[in-house]
Amino acid sequence: MTFIDDTSFYATVGMTTIGRTYLVKGDIATKTMTSVLESVECPSLSPDGTRIAFKRVTSGTGPTVHWTPAVYDIASGTVTVLDAEARNIDDQIVWLDGETLLYGVPNDTPGDSDVWALDADGTVEARVLIEHAWSPTVVNER
Repeated sequence: MTFIDDTSFYATVGMTTIGRTYLVKGDIATKTMTSVLESVECPSLSPDGTRIAFKRVTSGTGPTVHWTPAVYDIASGTVTVLDAEARNIDDQIVWLDGETLLYGVPNDTPGDSDVWALDADGTVEARVLIEHAWSPTVVNER
C-alpha cells in the first residue's frame, strides 16, 4: 500500500483463486477501490506522485516466480520493466528520490543481504547502496 494523500491510496489486491494480483486505487471517503493494472505487487508512489514502482512476475509460477522491478507511469499508463536488474527482487521497492529505487537483495553470505539502488528508468546497472541491510524505507517530507 502506498498513500497519495490523507484519503487516497494505491494497493495490491490478490485474487488467490485465479493466481492474479492487481493494482487498485482506493478512496477512503467513498469507500471505493478501482482496478488500475494487473500483475502488480508492493506498489510505491514516486515522491512527485506521477509514477508507481513495483515488482512484477516476469517468469515462473507458484513458488518459483521471478520478480522484476517495474515502473508504471500514471498519466500515460505505460509500464516499463527494468531489465537492467536480472536478479529475482522479492522485496518492497521504495523511491529514494525521484530518480532512484531501493530494494534488498540477499548476498552470498547465508542470512545476509544488501540494499541496492537502481535508476528508475532502468538504463544503468544496479549498485550496492548499503551493505548488510534489508528492505529499506524512505521518509519523504510532503
